[in-house]
Amino acid sequence: MKENGKRIRCVILEDDYYPAIEVESIVRKSYPEYEILNRFENGAQLADFIQKENADLIISDVILADGSVLDVFREHEIKTPVIFISAQEKHREEGRRFNMIGYRSGNAEPDIPCRNLRYPGECHQLQ
Repeated sequence: MKENGKRIRCVILEDDYYPAIEVESIVRKSYPEYEILNRFENGAQLADFIQKENADLIISDVILADGSVLDVFREHEIKTPVIFISAQEKHREEGRRFNMIGYRSGNAEPDIPCRNLRYPGECHQLQ
């Protein structure tokens, strides 16, 4: 929970159905203080949502069927804290330009990507 007692509002961006369900399940089970506002499959959906709504955190795949989410962050100047999840390590440095508070790459146990989720205002240690 945030200091004011409100839930942390987050969105998930993942274009692959099963990984999206897995991330959502991990967040719901391990972080009950997080409220999942929505789950998106492409960058355009995320950009549209962020322009209309407020979220405290974005959990996002980097490479989507419609391109790199980093392009969406750049084009729409999205400032919401983000945890990137990618099968590739090579996007970590570029991700740091977009208020990245976490990054998980490679094949890992299912709970690894979200293990260190905390309120975005806290300090996050990136590997």
